[in-house]
Amino acid sequence: DQISQAYQRLINSEKALLAELASQEEAMQNALLASISHDMRTPLTSILGAATTLQQANLNAEQTAQLTALITSQTRYLANTTENILSLIRLESHSAAPIPMDWQSPEELIGIVSELYKNRGELLNIEVKIAEPELLIKGNANLIVQALVNLVDNAKQAHEGLAHGSNEPIQIEVNKTDKFVNIYVKDRGKGFSPNINIRDIKKFTTSKTKGFGLGLSIVQAIAKSHGANFTIQNREGGGVCAGLSFISQESGVIDA
Repeated sequence: DQISQAYQRLINSEKALLAELASQEEAMQNALLASISHDMRTPLTSILGAATTLQQANLNAEQTAQLTALITSQTRYLANTTENILSLIRLESHSAAPIPMDWQSPEELIGIVSELYKNRGELLNIEVKIAEPELLIKGNANLIVQALVNLVDNAKQAHEGLAHGSNEPIQIEVNKTDKFVNIYVKDRGKGFSPNINIRDIKKFTTSKTKGFGLGLSIVQAIAKSHGANFTIQNREGGGVCAGLSFISQESGVIDA
């Protein structure tokens, strides 16, 4: 009868929609895996090439220092990528243990991020602007620092593609709006192409920028684990503004 036929059409429509969503998710996962594979293979090739060249006996001190620096930087990148992959697996695992959280000072967390780059020997031009230094957010310090490092890395890579990139500061701003404490990382790179849906984070793996899709997937997963919002958008005048919005201490929404 007509009712049963209409019901069957509804069932078939739902099945088709679920199949399409599953296909899209699989495609994004495959793109992410392809990006990770490329990001791991490229530095390994560089390390192998540099190590092979170092075995030559006719290198001078300057050449040796350059190759050693290359091996160090590429090894550090591999270590960071591996940590990101492990974090993504832990955060997206349904069986993951609860993440320990406490009230954190954004100002202190940003200080840790700056110190990490100094320890790497990278003197980045970072401008920090904090509206209220006493602001607190509920979260895991290590994970929030990892998210901020990923966003700063993306900003740094965006500036490297510019002729004047070395002189362009990366801006980190902290403010409070309504019940949220917001941390923004801003750059003045080229921004995103208008045909990219910036809400589909995993689709960023199509970017030619090394580690871009993986880094943003990590930030999104960390934000989700904290009940925070992650936004990313083009800026007027060029560049990108990436933001993490945490429930503030005063709201009392998150239990201690």
